[in-house]
Amino acid sequence: MPASALETEVQAPPPIQGAEAAPAHAPADARIEVVGRLGEVLVTVQPPAGGRAATFAAARACLEAWPLATRDLARLTTALRLADGRPVVCGTIHPDHDLDDDDAFAVVLDERREAVFVVPWASPEAPAVESDAVRGALRNAGVTLGADEEALARLAAGPWREPVIVARLGQVMVEAASAEAARTQAAALLHVPEDEIEVTVQKEERGRFGLGKPRMQVLARHAPAEHAVPGRFDLQWIRGQLAVAVHPPSGSGRAVEAADVRDELAEFPPLKLKEDALAKAVDEALGVFVPICEFAPTWVPQPDGPAAVWLTDDHLAAFVLPWLDSQGAPLAAETARDVLATAGVAYGIDDAALGAVATAPFVRPVLVARGTPPQDGRDAGVEWLLAPGPAGGPRRPRVAEDGSVDYRDLEEDAAIPPDTAIARKVPVAPPGSPGRTVRDQEIVPRTGKDLSLARYAGSNVKLTADESALVSTATGMVVRAGDKISVTSVRTIEGDVDFKVGNVRFDGSVTIKGSIKPGFRVQATGAIDIAGEIDSAHVEGGGDVKIARGVVGEGSTVKAAGALRVAYLHEAHAEVGGPMTVISEIWRSTVTCQDVVQVNGRIVGGEVRAAKAVIAQTLGSTTATPTLVQAGGDAPPAHDETSAPGYKPPAVIAKKAAHANVTVRVHGVHLTLESDVAATTFREREGQIEPLKGAAAKW
Repeated sequence: MPASALETEVQAPPPIQGAEAAPAHAPADARIEVVGRLGEVLVTVQPPAGGRAATFAAARACLEAWPLATRDLARLTTALRLADGRPVVCGTIHPDHDLDDDDAFAVVLDERREAVFVVPWASPEAPAVESDAVRGALRNAGVTLGADEEALARLAAGPWREPVIVARLGQVMVEAASAEAARTQAAALLHVPEDEIEVTVQKEERGRFGLGKPRMQVLARHAPAEHAVPGRFDLQWIRGQLAVAVHPPSGSGRAVEAADVRDELAEFPPLKLKEDALAKAVDEALGVFVPICEFAPTWVPQPDGPAAVWLTDDHLAAFVLPWLDSQGAPLAAETARDVLATAGVAYGIDDAALGAVATAPFVRPVLVARGTPPQDGRDAGVEWLLAPGPAGGPRRPRVAEDGSVDYRDLEEDAAIPPDTAIARKVPVAPPGSPGRTVRDQEIVPRTGKDLSLARYAGSNVKLTADESALVSTATGMVVRAGDKISVTSVRTIEGDVDFKVGNVRFDGSVTIKGSIKPGFRVQATGAIDIAGEIDSAHVEGGGDVKIARGVVGEGSTVKAAGALRVAYLHEAHAEVGGPMTVISEIWRSTVTCQDVVQVNGRIVGGEVRAAKAVIAQTLGSTTATPTLVQAGGDAPPAHDETSAPGYKPPAVIAKKAAHANVTVRVHGVHLTLESDVAATTFREREGQIEPLKGAAAKW
């Protein structure tokens, strides 16, 4: 069974849990109770009696007080929606020792390995447990240190129902992109300095095909520093062979890594290292020289010569490097000049570098001459006059006149009209002066390469007659796909609308392949198609709006000038100009529709108004939730409207049932049901609501 890390540690449940029963005549809030039995964590929500309903945040806080191995937040939402006093399994716990079904308690380590919990097992209410019995179970679970005596005394005092933390560990399991990031995270969790954290990578993963950022599961342990001395390494250059000696750290000092050696060599011409030999030298850290590369300098001296000469491939730099094992003896400046002359180096010699070689230990290559690079001709290029949409780089937050910044409100990707210049060609620049190698040879400058802008022209983009620019041929947004630049009337967002994307305002249609995160706004003059859900956000479309999942959150608003199709509405607000189709349910929401509202499930709570008809399987709930459903306006229509061809009188249709406390309003006349009724069609007739038994098959 998959497990996810403990997200929130709640020391005590919210006040709503375990609230004392109110007198019969006083309003009472909903009650949330979380208990555990045989590894299952069950949530029970008792309905309110005229008081406050239970909130998702309060219920989740109660659930997260348990050391969960798995959690099912969809089931938690179901428990809140039903609120019928029946327990719902919303999570599981995995004990860290063997158990029988009649054992009173279990020992559980939370998934970050920070704390050890004791939880009820055989029954939701566990009896008093002797401290020795708990200590024995802790030993069986591998916990031998850190027992909390106050917690043990609490378990021994009498019956208990909630999880109790009986020990805290000196190690944690964390997930991070690197070992260093894991060390930083663990230090914060354990409240110790980073240099006192010892990390061990347990598992490392990358995306598909080895792409994407790495994710590591790292076991981090508190290891107090003694005398933290980092490891170090020495390099040895002798007769065309490079060797490394790695020395280990002491205490909790940082060990040498292969990357440290590579970084040291980055200033020299490229070398082909023996990676296996380098890895072994780093892992063993024996302090002895291990050959990791053999290379051929450009000029090699006689067998007893003190130095060789190493040129870069373009002959624009010259190094002198040790040839004999001279124990670091300095190389005289005159000797260095003779070596360079013999190797043919006659240009760009650095006297200061030769002076340094003559006074410092000569143990590594030293750059002693530089050539002059040629001034090559510049290739033809492209100047982008309009940056392509999201691929054109990060957009900056908009700054208001008062200097405040809303990080959700980024600079817009505005639509452009036809004949707008998108890019222009930067012509080839002629070559300049020649260069010179360290061997005093001329380097002829390269002639720049030309290019054609036609290779970049995508849909709705054309090349001008003189081939100097790309211009749009339609209204839309500039987008990039590979090398092609196009103009499209549909803006596509590949993932979620979040802080990376910002609020969306577009003259055209918008397609969102993810969800809209809390606090963000999406506005389009055309249609909007959302593959995910809307969470406490605002969406406004000038055409049809489709939401594959649903709309949740008290702050969520959806406005559609055309039709609206959505999976469900929970505590949301919707304004629809065309027909509205809801796949599941409308729950405690406010809906205004200028056409027909068709709900394949139920309407519970809130207010739903439609100009023509409201059709649902069920209106209201068995708990008599106040619900208003209205068809037609607030007054009867004029005679010429009712006599028009094709006119249908507004109606509210419950295909299966309508429950007590549902108010049906048609043309300003209303009826509040005092009891449940079966399938019924409600219409206005002579100033009264006329219930017709049986739902209309088709309105």
